[in-house]
Amino acid sequence: MGSLRCQSARAYSSRSLSNFLDFYGEPFLLNTLDSLAKGHYDEVSLLTDGTATGSEFISHLSQLSPNYTVDVVLDLHSDSAGARFSDRYYRINEITDAISSKKIQIRMLYQTSCFGSKMIPQWRKAGVGCINGSFGFNSFTFYSPQIFLEAWVNGRSFGASVDSAFRKESDILERYKVEYPMIKSLYGEDVPVQSRQIVSGDSASVFF
Repeated sequence: MGSLRCQSARAYSSRSLSNFLDFYGEPFLLNTLDSLAKGHYDEVSLLTDGTATGSEFISHLSQLSPNYTVDVVLDLHSDSAGARFSDRYYRINEITDAISSKKIQIRMLYQTSCFGSKMIPQWRKAGVGCINGSFGFNSFTFYSPQIFLEAWVNGRSFGASVDSAFRKESDILERYKVEYPMIKSLYGEDVPVQSRQIVSGDSASVFF
């Protein structure tokens, strides 16, 4: 598979900040992930808008788990205690308890959730093989999911794929701050520290 390429910011230097966010928002992310995944997975489920409810998430995992090795990419708003699906806010134990009770097996979970590291213990207790999570508020969400997935499906370990996503998005945003002056308002000096990724599980030995 050819490498994933990010559109040059220079080509969009006349766009407003809202247009920038729209262009690199959810449709862009879903289309890119779908394209990357379908070349490597037997089954791909994309949940968004009305389908991205907590119950649908668990239902899809339940259907997939008995027959497939399940990998999950989560792009949700969250705090240190839970995450917001499209229907409501769920405390993390509501999700992880359901996973445990239904004996759902998840090999890896990549997430962009803010404070994701705070919920790692519950995910691991539910049996997730390896998982990442940001130290605090995570601002590296535009490109990191697809950068991660490309590295992962092309043979890098989970930990190395997480690190690649973090470093490459950091580099991209530093360049964008020069060509998109309004981007500076979104990314203060503490962004790399807050967005730093914590990895748990057998991250060095788990490969696609």
